[in-house]
Amino acid sequence: MFPPPHSAPSAAPDAAASSRPEAREPAPVRGRWLDTPLDAYTEAALRLRLLGERCRPGHWGWIVPLAVTLVAAVLRLARLDHPHQLVFDETYYVKDAYTLLQAGYELNWPEEHNERFAAGDPQPEDAPEYVVHPPLGKWLIALGLLWFGTDHGVGWRFSAAIAGTLSVLLTALIAQRLFRSVFLGGVAGLLLAVEGHHVVLSRTGLLDIFLSFFVLAAFGALLLDRAPTVQGWTARALSPPSSTRSPRAGRST
Repeated sequence: MFPPPHSAPSAAPDAAASSRPEAREPAPVRGRWLDTPLDAYTEAALRLRLLGERCRPGHWGWIVPLAVTLVAAVLRLARLDHPHQLVFDETYYVKDAYTLLQAGYELNWPEEHNERFAAGDPQPEDAPEYVVHPPLGKWLIALGLLWFGTDHGVGWRFSAAIAGTLSVLLTALIAQRLFRSVFLGGVAGLLLAVEGHHVVLSRTGLLDIFLSFFVLAAFGALLLDRAPTVQGWTARALSPPSSTRSPRAGRST
């Protein structure tokens, strides 16, 4: 007799099941700062998460940014007097810088006076000019006029070229600190050093390059100020909780 179709299965052991390997615990995932979940609560792991990996660039941390800055200086200072004429809005800012040296404030100029100014014969009028920008950038242009004179294009473009060159150095150092990589910092500085718009503004007596320089400098100062702040937070997070607290503002706990 054949067994019924819905009869209970045989109690014989499953040969395939017996041949399967025993289940094993999964291997712990090995990350950059922890091997097991408990490692996330160690002092070293917490310090690494909050502060990141320390970057010790050594001498290369200065050699690479300075090399990139040298490239930027060549591109910005070579033949700085060409063209020997006031271009774009140099007709406003350069002549304002000159009158700041002469009178301490901006003076008005006759019409079509750019050629005489470039020839070293500036003749401003004895009347104040309409002021539309803060004077710091004009005073920086005036420093170049003071050193090299008005009859040479280097005079009214030198300060802008220096500001543009230093902007490349700041960019390389800031990127190096942000990415913790000398290579990436050098790449960032090199990209700015050869960027056409930045080169043009660095070789023209305008105010834009001074603004970008001070914005970069402010961001770099913020980055430097952030480091001890994060270190202070880390020290507080790692310090053991105090069982007692000193009285504060007339209250005790």
